[in-house]
Amino acid sequence: MTKVGGTALALVAAVVVLVVMAWFDTTVVQDAARQAAQTFDSSQYALIASFGMIMIAGAVLLLSLFAWRSGSVAVGILYAAVGAYFAFQLWIYTYLSGQLPQPLATAVVNINTATLGPLNAVGVVGGGMLIAGVAVLTRSFRERPGVSTPG
Repeated sequence: MTKVGGTALALVAAVVVLVVMAWFDTTVVQDAARQAAQTFDSSQYALIASFGMIMIAGAVLLLSLFAWRSGSVAVGILYAAVGAYFAFQLWIYTYLSGQLPQPLATAVVNINTATLGPLNAVGVVGGGMLIAGVAVLTRSFRERPGVSTPG
């Protein structure tokens, strides 16, 4: 795969994964939680939440693999920035949104509502993206010509 193809794949995969995880967490898991609260039977919720945990771990591994294989500085920067936002989204929502200009505060509230579910799947995937982005950037920096590594 070409460098451009790897970069495009890593970026498209990130969007798709974040959308799917947000949908799963805010719709499927949240509906199962509501049903469990109404029927006092949490067996279905427990199964769906367990499946969600596996999906979260798989999503982090998949995006990390795509980011690493791309070797792209652009992917590293975007993964680190987007990942940092989603990893710190709850803090941004609760603390910073009141201090932001109205259009930004509205965007933060809307994004938080659309992505925050019982498992915080998007936040966990965001944390993985942040780490993967920093790793890709570190590797890109170390592999630059003229940069010597100690040792």
